[in-house]
Amino acid sequence: EAMERTDEPTSSLVSSAMGVLRRIFESSDVAVTEPKKVAVSRWGADPYSKGSYSYVAVGASAEDYDELGRPEQSSGGRLLFAGEHTCKEHPDTVGGAVLTGWRSARHALHVMNGDAGDPFDEVFKLVSLEDIVGEDDSD
Repeated sequence: EAMERTDEPTSSLVSSAMGVLRRIFESSDVAVTEPKKVAVSRWGADPYSKGSYSYVAVGASAEDYDELGRPEQSSGGRLLFAGEHTCKEHPDTVGGAVLTGWRSARHALHVMNGDAGDPFDEVFKLVSLEDIVGEDDSD
């Protein structure tokens, strides 16, 4: 669908996105206002974007990936984010994008079903190598 919308006017894309945001926030006290500025990337038509990926910039940390992947609290956890840029364990990979897509889908189902507690998060709850092998006893 994204490739089909490459020629769609920016105003139409913004209107569509704002409609989704207003539906997400309609049951909260958050007012969704018109954006002051928008930027629409058209990666499908950009010959320079092929092979691009996210990376941890100078001064940033891997924790920034976690922060980008957390549900927006003011939406009551209903505005979710996914993509390789939200997975510090598998950044800049298709695998990271898939894992975070599953995470967001599971979270959305959790919210829609009214389930209590936090949904299982396979990305933020990954087992580390240290958890698997334990302490190094080679000394």
